Amino acid sequence: MPKISIIIPVYGVEQYLPQCLDSILTQSFTDYEVILVDDCSKDNSGKVCDQYAAKDSRIRVIHKKHNEGLGYARRDGLSAASGEWILFVDSDDWIAPETLSILSQNTGDDIDILVFGITLCHENANGETIRNEVISPAPAKAIVRQEIGNLLAALDSQRSFPYMWNKLYRSQFLSESGVAFNTIQSMEDFFYNIEVFPKARGIQVIPQPLYHYRKPARETLASAYNPDFFELCKKRNEAEKDYLKKMDAWTEENLQKLDLIHLNHLISCMIKNTAKNSPLSKKEQKQKAKQILTDPHTREMLRHIHCGGLKYRIILLIFKCRITFAAVWVGKLANYLNARAVS
Repeated sequence: MPKISIIIPVYGVEQYLPQCLDSILTQSFTDYEVILVDDCSKDNSGKVCDQYAAKDSRIRVIHKKHNEGLGYARRDGLSAASGEWILFVDSDDWIAPETLSILSQNTGDDIDILVFGITLCHENANGETIRNEVISPAPAKAIVRQEIGNLLAALDSQRSFPYMWNKLYRSQFLSESGVAFNTIQSMEDFFYNIEVFPKARGIQVIPQPLYHYRKPARETLASAYNPDFFELCKKRNEAEKDYLKKMDAWTEENLQKLDLIHLNHLISCMIKNTAKNSPLSKKEQKQKAKQILTDPHTREMLRHIHCGGLKYRIILLIFKCRITFAAVWVGKLANYLNARAVS
């Protein structure tokens, strides 16, 4: 029974997978297993998996018969895992040296989830890293119900809550939680975490940025148009507020944190709707903006949110006054600035 099982769903990443696996195999901590779940890759990713498994007995490969997506690949990997702890890694990312050693040193008997920091590696169109953005959540330990409730708002405002790959989960805890992997595109990690967090006996947060997340030039806020994105954002915000109520953490400070996050998601909606790959006409872009700004959930949030900074004050004025053409241009301007940043 290894200390840590590392589950890596694999699909179409033959160019990145070696870096991912090498970052694991060079760790000084060796009490782990790696489970590669090949989700019917059309490139040579499956062959790369087999080559690494042939070289190291700690690596096992599951070749799925049908492509079912990230959630089910993680489910199959978890079913095959035998470790005390579970670490999910995406196959185009990598972990820092000594990651496994640091994680193993911070696993207490009263902890079911360990959260750690992230380095976002922004790339240009040539695949070269142009900047690293470090996200280091504030150190914390939450044991009692209200503490775990407050921790959600804190972590989400620090951009550290939604992801599964910057967390170490106790294997028995996940099995007993009864939470199933979902297939909600864009936010599957968030909806998984918001179900398992309330069930944890304790959650520890360490600030070290141990996970390196690759952000290619194509992966901007508007990388994939999704007609359901606004409804997903509403569902996300509602789920967080229900969480606060359930965990006795309904405070003005926590609500402001969540509303600011939702405001940023509304800005993301404008960005996606006006991106180059968006199928919407100019008329449809305005209609979408009007739909978002007149939605009762949006109006309620805009009535209560308080945030400083000139950028947010201008955007809030546009949104509160329902100036749809200006809201559209907020998206267009952001897309222009994103394109310049990665060119």
